[in-house]
Amino acid sequence: MANADTDFGKACSFANAKRKELSEEVKPEYREEHAHIVPEIIEGKSKQSSASDVYALGRVVLKDHEYLIKWDGWPQECCSWEPSLEVIMDYLIVFMYFANLSI
Repeated sequence: MANADTDFGKACSFANAKRKELSEEVKPEYREEHAHIVPEIIEGKSKQSSASDVYALGRVVLKDHEYLIKWDGWPQECCSWEPSLEVIMDYLIVFMYFANLSI
């Protein structure tokens, strides 16, 4: 098994999607209430996803043809084994989004 720490986003829903502008005063509280959102998004260092719902990955463990996904801010029982193709496709979609390419 190989370990790799990583952090990339995954939009869950595009229904009622909207972007948020956060003032410096509300950022710490927003971060506490939305621990699943990548810190760079809240700080404005990275662009928001279309659905403004980006999840932080804590650790990815490779095993055969699946990835064990550990989500930052979520309990251990929320970890899940995901097929490698789905994880790779999610990564490529996010990479293309942040590279400002159309998908």
